[in-house]
Amino acid sequence: MSLDHAILGFVNELPRSGYDLKKAFNASVAHIWPANQSQIYRTLARLEREGLVEVRVILQEGKPNRNVYHITERGLQELRRWLAAPLPLPDVREAFLVQVFFADTITVAEIVGLLEARASMHRERLELYRGFHRKLAEDPPKGEWDKVLDPLIVDTGILQQEAWLAWLDRALDRVKALPPRRTGA
Repeated sequence: MSLDHAILGFVNELPRSGYDLKKAFNASVAHIWPANQSQIYRTLARLEREGLVEVRVILQEGKPNRNVYHITERGLQELRRWLAAPLPLPDVREAFLVQVFFADTITVAEIVGLLEARASMHRERLELYRGFHRKLAEDPPKGEWDKVLDPLIVDTGILQQEAWLAWLDRALDRVKALPPRRTGA
């Protein structure tokens, strides 16, 4: 996914300022696609140059004027094109797995510590997703489609964390069963 398409999606829902976009990211998709304020403003400027959004200045007394971005017809066409196009699987870039690959350089105890630390991080993230799930149950989305689509995103996060934890349990069992390293080998 590109930040471009996330921004187009948000301004398609309703016109927003850069600040409003950051709040929308934080309240919805930051756990799957984070964006900082400067990235959002740079992308908005480019989307405006490309004719995908337009800005309207809202005059404010006693405060700086507010730039509110609206999706253009061309922007809506691009968003719809992107939404309907299957995306390729992303390349796997997992530094942790590279650590495991080269872990024969450290002791079994160090490998166990590495795996246990990673399991702890995945348990924390799993609890985060379960919290999102509880929040959706307590305060379901308003739209009929959102009631189906929003929980699907949370479900994939839960399943990914559970898969990591299952793999880490298996990895810990196997690493703990390794024979001691022979000296001089």
